[in-house]
Amino acid sequence: MNKLSLLKKFEYSLPASTVTVFDKQQTNGVAKHASLFKLRIDFVAGVLNFEGYRKYITITNFHEKSYLVNSNSDRLKIETVISPATTINLNEPETDGMIFPMQGLIENANCLVPCAGFLMLDKTRAGNKYLKELWNISCYIYDNQFTDFEINFKLPI
Repeated sequence: MNKLSLLKKFEYSLPASTVTVFDKQQTNGVAKHASLFKLRIDFVAGVLNFEGYRKYITITNFHEKSYLVNSNSDRLKIETVISPATTINLNEPETDGMIFPMQGLIENANCLVPCAGFLMLDKTRAGNKYLKELWNISCYIYDNQFTDFEINFKLPI
């Protein structure tokens, strides 16, 4: 009998030990560390939140000519709606290769830009019997106004 594997929420964070951020309220110059990026996906509510350092995101996604490179903002925020909003049963064969369209907004230096994209769930394709049950989530986000902007990443679940 298969163990019930329900995917309701997914969170991923990439810590930054070398990047410091100063609070606007701090006057003594003490830095606190923030993540290079944080991803939160609530499949039940149908919401994806992505936040990270603009420079890290543009460098790792090869957007040297992007309008984001010369932005005054340190952080980039993306909020999207995922459809359909649902709990995902990872034991169902139909789940492998599932695609979820997204629509939302990119916030950069107090400017909101519409974006679209999709999430994809797929099983790891490995010959190892222990890796059969591993899953990946792939995310692709595109700016609706500028053709030189794309964020994509693939993360293990």
